[in-house]
Amino acid sequence: MHGALRCNVMGYTDPAKPRGCMIVLAATNCTPENEGVRTLLAEDRRATERRFRERVERGIAEGDVPAGTDSGTLAACHATVLFDLSVQAKDGVPRGELLAVVDASVAAWDTLTAPGPERFHRAGQRG
Repeated sequence: MHGALRCNVMGYTDPAKPRGCMIVLAATNCTPENEGVRTLLAEDRRATERRFRERVERGIAEGDVPAGTDSGTLAACHATVLFDLSVQAKDGVPRGELLAVVDASVAAWDTLTAPGPERFHRAGQRG
């Protein structure tokens, strides 16, 4: 996850390109005539989350990620961070700040992969 998030930040903030990601930023609000474009891009974002989930599940199967990890929640968390990094980049947030967000997101990994009720307690939720 860390590599994927960092790589995207580097692309989102490349001075030779427009900031952010078209798949995240384009057509989130559109007229009925452009509903097909919105749907296509929404499907693309869901595919990204699905690929994250599949990678976490592979990590569980290979023993790199603790058994019992909620792959759906972990994937959704990191996909949400990824998509918002694009919005923040578009808004002009500097690369260094975005990379700090990536580091914070990855630091949450241990909490999100902790077994059972401990995960909820450490995440500040009641369980």
